[in-house]
Amino acid sequence: MANLLVVLPIATLVLALVTISVSCSLALGLRHVPTMPQISMCGMYPPEKYVFTLGMTGVAFLLASLLLVNHTRTELLLVKTGSQPLSVVYSGAQLGVGLSAALSLALMATVPVIENQFVHVLFAIAFFGLLIIFQLLNVSTRLRSSCFSPSAASRQGVSRAWTSSAKEAWMVVWMVATAAGFVLWQSTGSAVPQYVAVASAMLHFFPYIFELSDSTLRVDVRVTQEEDEEARCLRDGERVPDRHLRVRGLPVVVAAVVVAVICLGLAYTVSRLPGPKKA
Repeated sequence: MANLLVVLPIATLVLALVTISVSCSLALGLRHVPTMPQISMCGMYPPEKYVFTLGMTGVAFLLASLLLVNHTRTELLLVKTGSQPLSVVYSGAQLGVGLSAALSLALMATVPVIENQFVHVLFAIAFFGLLIIFQLLNVSTRLRSSCFSPSAASRQGVSRAWTSSAKEAWMVVWMVATAAGFVLWQSTGSAVPQYVAVASAMLHFFPYIFELSDSTLRVDVRVTQEEDEEARCLRDGERVPDRHLRVRGLPVVVAAVVVAVICLGLAYTVSRLPGPKKA
């Protein structure tokens, strides 16, 4: 059985790359922008602005879904390995910051820079700022996970421990590159640091392609009688910490709000598309 979760990081990266490439190519081909435009400039005029708005809204939706999967996966991993669970505040803040970044991206895409520059730039800054904060919280959570503790390293073997360390180093490097590109973009106004920040943010999530693909081996298994009894205990809340029971509905509520706002933005964008011309 193929693991459909691996589609999330791949689809997010591919859709972001295709959206930026197609919208900027159209803008350059029609001479709507200078030779080295900022990304937002590629969504000012039709037809490229429709590609930019719809594509970036789709990226925001996929990113929010990826962050929810990552959050749930991390929580289950901590419980499964017997590690110290995240606090309610820390866990909620990490998920809330990530989903807020996705929401800011959707709102930025909905409002073209030529229609309201202040609002567009405000949400662009909010997206990058919140995304960098999420990257920091996410990396710190992964580093304190039992998967990277000495006892876990001995269980999973030296080879897998080195692979895990390489993933964390990769995410740290591109987190720093995202922050550096964002700061240089804001301080110089140049388009090059903006492209660097966007590319670095995309590369930061690259390890999830391998992790979610590998998760299939742990999910698609036959359940023994002992595992079935353990699952019943988990469902009944007998082995789940009280903290997890209290916040179990939090991701659902936050996700519902974010998805609803993104869908409203998408519907608003579609309603602004030009209709068929009357003869």
